[in-house]
This record gives sequence, structure tokens and C-alpha cells, in this order.
Amino acid sequence: MRGHSVWQASAALCGALLVNLFFLSSLGWGSLRVGNAELSIFYAQQHAFQYDDGEYGMNWVQFRNELAIKFTYNKLIDRHQLFDQIHVPFIEQATFFAHYLGRFDPVYLIRSRYQRLFDKETIQNWVFPENEFREIYLDLDFGKVGPGYLSTRLGRQQVVWGESDLFRSLDIIHPLKFDQNSIGERFDDWRTPLWIAKFLYNIGDVGPFGEVFVEPFFSPNWQPIFADVIIPGLLRLHDNDLPRFQGFGALGQPLFRSKAGTPKPFNQAHPWALAKQGPNAKRDIASTVCLYSVNCIDSKRGERLSAVFTTEWDDKGIFHGRPHGWEVPETSMAGVRVMGKTGFGVDFSLNYLFKRTEGVGTFDLEELIDRKLSYATIGLLGPNRGILVPRVDRIYGAGLPGQDLYTGIARCTGSEKPLRGIPGAPAGVRTSAGFSGAGQRIGNQGHQESAILVNTDLHGYNANDDPSDDVGIGAGVLTQILGNPLGLDLSNLGPVIPVTACAKARFKFPWTHIAAFTLTYNDYDYTGAIFRMEQSYSTKEGQTKFPIFAHQGIKLLSPTSAQHMKAMLRDGATAYSGVWKSMVGFDLIRSFSSFPGLKWTRHLPLDMGKQATFFSGQFLTEYGMNNMSNRLGGITAPACGSFNLSDRCTRWNLAATFFMAGGGYGRGRFEPALGLGYDLTTWESVLVYRMFWHHLFGIRKLDFYGGTVAFMGSKNQQGWLGLSHFADKDVLFLRLIYYLL
Repeated sequence: MRGHSVWQASAALCGALLVNLFFLSSLGWGSLRVGNAELSIFYAQQHAFQYDDGEYGMNWVQFRNELAIKFTYNKLIDRHQLFDQIHVPFIEQATFFAHYLGRFDPVYLIRSRYQRLFDKETIQNWVFPENEFREIYLDLDFGKVGPGYLSTRLGRQQVVWGESDLFRSLDIIHPLKFDQNSIGERFDDWRTPLWIAKFLYNIGDVGPFGEVFVEPFFSPNWQPIFADVIIPGLLRLHDNDLPRFQGFGALGQPLFRSKAGTPKPFNQAHPWALAKQGPNAKRDIASTVCLYSVNCIDSKRGERLSAVFTTEWDDKGIFHGRPHGWEVPETSMAGVRVMGKTGFGVDFSLNYLFKRTEGVGTFDLEELIDRKLSYATIGLLGPNRGILVPRVDRIYGAGLPGQDLYTGIARCTGSEKPLRGIPGAPAGVRTSAGFSGAGQRIGNQGHQESAILVNTDLHGYNANDDPSDDVGIGAGVLTQILGNPLGLDLSNLGPVIPVTACAKARFKFPWTHIAAFTLTYNDYDYTGAIFRMEQSYSTKEGQTKFPIFAHQGIKLLSPTSAQHMKAMLRDGATAYSGVWKSMVGFDLIRSFSSFPGLKWTRHLPLDMGKQATFFSGQFLTEYGMNNMSNRLGGITAPACGSFNLSDRCTRWNLAATFFMAGGGYGRGRFEPALGLGYDLTTWESVLVYRMFWHHLFGIRKLDFYGGTVAFMGSKNQQGWLGLSHFADKDVLFLRLIYYLL
């Protein structure tokens, strides 16, 4: 019934949009040209729905309204003359281009679910996810300089290298946006343009090679792939997301409610989040720590702790608590490629990049765990068994001199001034209705530190009416420490003592050298296909080792408990590996009827059998030089989900993609596309269907774009392509584009 209601709502919204577009049809058609200037404007509205096989039906997650303005001024400088009047030396020609993009998504204002889950500041950021000049640059042509011809592009732009499609081997210069886009949309919209100076030097023929170009670039504006929607809650206490005081519980414990709402299962988080609580990626939970299992959803009452992860950046303090910025030279990036053509028709490129790799996160457990005392417990409770002993100086609770509970909360939230109305409480906490200073923060946020808070839950699990999701240590966990030969279930015996662990998540962005080459060959004589190859090697990509993180944290039953303990508490949990990536693929343009046995397709509607169709396929390979145990990869690196120290992650990761699209069906009005991606390591797949329909309902300025993305066969396993993160987010998207100018 809920899915039916969503469909009714979406139909009404789309109907209203069509009425508006018919009304707008009285406006002019085409871009506006005045002399050398050209202006084009379009408005688009997109509705997206996430769905699954019956767990929660259809979920309306996007109501994106988009206004794009593109302005081009050709011959800004022509033959050394600026506006045909002012002489400019050295520059023969110049062109200016600007692309403004504004996006407004009121779904977060319309749906009461998001109003309950998120605070006003967070909703405001998501309602207006983009409002800026997406690209703005100046093309300069210097003409002949030395033996060749020099040109440059200066400004905010995209630099796209490589021959592979949607495969981040060489096309890694720009970070990707995950807060509003899904697979199936144009990859140009995923990339975040950066401020870059790019040069192109045309040398011409060099020995046996023809059409040789050299293209270097430099950017002081490198940015990582980092957004709170990737792992919701990781930045939970930063800036706007401090907890709200609710009052006191039956045992005198202070009760809190997270400003962003108590973390919920997968359909209660940000719709585009990658790592979140759900049926597939169950390990990716940033709000709780399991005491002895790897799956906090299945853990029983009294077997998990509330967790708050504060964020620190690399050892040099780069970014000073924020991942984006202009900390030159720390945020610099440079590269160069040489392109040319051989005498036998092969186009090639030689590529080199020097940049920071994607973020590698580790949790500083020694801020909370006493290494020596933990080692000393091995064998005390039974053969090869032990417990992780917390550091005494990190425990904060009632009656502890100098380590009272509110001082611990101050450390966790980064504030040390008392809040009016709550004796001893830190200023970082916001009070709720009914208390003095409701909804206001007193004092400034300071530096956040590690702490173990006994008798409080900052996330608010224990403050709601549902006892099943309570966090803390209860009687049930005793069976895990002392053993449970009778199989007793003590999870509902007595209350739980709420505990919040405030730990530091440290991110590093190591420098890496990337060397690569690409080859393309147009086989005119035999197949008519274009064959592509891309090979790259990165000297350093980070993997994070979690030998037993969130696994047997209280009970260590393995016969190698001492080995486990040392692995967990050792220094240098972050490791690096050289990675080789490979792609071989083909492109082919032919009609269906030209294939043997398919002549009957000439009778298909819209000339689908007779018009040219584009076919493309890729086989992708990745090889990690270091065979590290239990590595959990960075955002672009492979990942392994095993939690046994003896397990080894495969060095090899394999995948394949196939894509076909029609561009001229129905006299160019209908453009369907079908794609399939398959992870040969985890046997996961994704199916993509999308289509363009130009001049919808006979309106020349109106286009329709829609499709669906289905993630089939995803497992609770971290695969190379990361499809498990999307398994609960099959997407249906409907987009109407209206060209104003």
C-alpha cells in the first residue's frame, strides 16, 4: 500500500510538471546568439525512486530541480585583438566559457520522514546541493611557439584521461559526488570540476610517430572523495550535529537524542549513502560498536555500545579538520601525457600523475584500550581467551575524581564550558523543549578527544520507547566472557548499562605516482571495431587492516587470541600497496540487421534494426602487489570483509561490462541504452537501462530522460566494484528537460 501511495504522489508531481512545461512552450526555441556570444539555458526536473524486492517498496528520494546556464564567447581575442580593438601580444585567439548550475531538491522539505531524521542545517545543505559556476575557464591559443603550437585552458574545468568507461584507473583526477547522483546518470555530472591550468603543445610528426601532443596540467585544488553521505555519522559531532539533552533516566543517567535523530536501518538514512546499516553492507555502521559480533543489527540487547567517531586528518595536520581546501603544496596535483599515432594506425598515450591517493581511515584503538593489561588477560578466563581492557584514564562516569561523566562528554563533544540548566554539562550539548535555553548551544566547540562514557548514550538509542535497540553492557554479554555451555539467552535479563565509546578516526592521503599507457586501434579491414587498452600502475594505494575490529571485542575464542590481540593493537594499522589496473575493450557501430541471422530486425518499429547501434565491452583487472590479510580498502581500492587473521584477501579482482545504445531510432528522437556490469570476484551484477526521448509530445524543446538501475545478486561482501553498497538502492529515475534558450 505504501508503494502504491508513492506512485500516486509521483504521478501527480509529474503531471504538474507536464502542465508547467506546456505552459512554458510559448517561450522561444534554441540558443541565443549575439555576435560572438552564445547563451543557452535549460531547466530540468528529476524524480528518483529507490526500490527493492518488498522490504520497503518504492521510496521517493529525489525531487531535483535544475537550472543550467551556459555562456560562450568565441573570438574574445582574435588575431591578437581583444574585442577587435585592443592589441594583445602573444595570444592569437581566446574563448571564454562559463557553466552555472543551480540545484534545488525540496524532497527533504516535503517528506516528513526526513524532517524527523535530520536537523535544519543538514536539510538546508541537501535542499540546495549545488549553486555555483560548475565550470568557468578561458581557452588561449598562442599559435606557433618553437617547433610546435601551444594552447592552454585556465580555470575551473574537468580533465578526463584514459580510454575506459566508468572505470577509475586514469580518470581519477576529479573527486566524485555521491550526494545526489546514481549510476546511470552522465559521468560528467558525477565529477567535481577543479581549478586547473592545462596546456597542450602540438609538436606534429616526430620520427615514426605522427600527430604528437604533449599535455601537462597543474592544480593547487586537489580534493578527495569525501562526504558525510558516504558514511553517515562519521562526522556526527562536527559543527551542527551535537546531541540534545532529554532529561534523566530511571537510574539517574542523562538521556540524549542525537540532533540528526537516532541512527536507523538503511531506509532511514540519507538515500544516497554508500556505507550504512542495511541488509548487505551490515558491517558499515558508524553509530555502534559490536562487542563480539560483526553484525550489530543481529546483536542482541546489551551486546553493543554507542559509538562516536571524531575525525582527524593525516599526521601533518593537512586540511586542519576539513578535507577540502587550498593547503598548497599539500593539495597540489600535477600530471603530463604524451599522445600520438603510430605508422600502422594505433593511437597511444603515455601518462604520468603525481597526486594524493584517496583517504585511508584507521581507528586509534590505543586511545581507548590498554595494550599491556589486555595482553595480560589472555588465558585467565580459559585457554587462549581474554578481554580488551579499557584505559583507566579514558573512563568517565559518576563519582570518578577528575573524570566525571560530564567532563567525558565535554571531551567527546569538544567543549568544556558548563551548560545552563544542566550542572556540569558541556556547552556543546543543545537542550530540548522544556529546559532552560532550549535548542541553544553555549560556548564554542573545541578539540574532540577519545573517551569511554559510562552510564550515558549520546546517540539516543536508550532514550526512545523501544528497549530492543538499547546499547550498553548487559547480562547477556557475560555469557560471551565466561562461556555459555547451556546456551542461555540473558539479553533481556535486567537493564543495560549504557556506554558510549568516543574514538578517533584518522584519515591519511598518501602521495602516489601513477604511470600508465593507453592504446586504441581502428580495425577498418576486418571487424570495423575500435579496440581499446588501458594499463596503469599506482605506487601507493592505502588499505586499512582490521584484523578483529568490531569482532570478538570482549570474547577472544580463537586459539590464536594472543596473535589477534597483538594484531589489533599494533602500531601502523595502515598499510600501502602498489596496484596494477588493466582494461581491454572494444567499440563497434553497426545495425542489428547487418549481423548474420538478424535481417528480420529491419521490420522493428522506429527503424531500430536498420539504424546504427553502438556496442561496447570491457574486461577489467586489478592486481594488488601486497597480499595483506584482512585489508579493507580505501574508497577506490578493493576490499576484503574477512575478520580472521589467517584469511588472505585475493590479489586479483576481475570485472566485465557490456553496453549498447541506439542513437538514431525514430529519426533521432529515441535513444535507448542498456548496460550490464559484473564483478567476477564476488559474483555481483548491476543492470542499467536508460533512454532519451527527444521532442516529447511533439514539443521541440522538451526531452525525456529516464531509466532504472537494478543491483542483482549483491551479497554481504565488499566487492571490488562496491555493488554491495548499492544493493538496497535500486533506482528508478524520471527526468524532463526543457530548453529555455
